[in-house]
Amino acid sequence: MSYGPNTGSLTNTIISLLEYQAGYIRQAVEHVGRTSRAVEVRSDVHDAFNAELQERLQRTVFTTGCPGWYTTADGKVTTVWAGSHVDYRRRTRVFDPSAYHALTARATATLATA
Repeated sequence: MSYGPNTGSLTNTIISLLEYQAGYIRQAVEHVGRTSRAVEVRSDVHDAFNAELQERLQRTVFTTGCPGWYTTADGKVTTVWAGSHVDYRRRTRVFDPSAYHALTARATATLATA
C-alpha cells in the first residue's frame, strides 16, 4: 500500500515520501524476484513500529483534543507521519528482509490467486 496509514506529510511535499515508498517497494519486489518467495511483515515488527509511532504522536497536537480526520473515533492518529522527511527516508532507504516472513510456495500461490 502506498500512501497508507501514517504516511501523510505535514512538513514537506508528499511527493518525496511517495518516492521513498516507491524505492522501498522496488527493493522488496527485487527481493521477491531473487528468492521466489513472497514476504509478509512480521507481527512483532509491525506492532513495535506502530507502538513507537503512536507514542511519538502522543506529543503532538493531534492527541491533545484536536478532532478531525487525523484521528479515529478512539483517538488513534492514523493519517500523519510523526517525524521528519529525513527520518522517513532513513527508515525506507534499504529493504530489510529480516522484518518479514518469507511465505511458503503454497501461501505465495494462494496470494496470487486471491
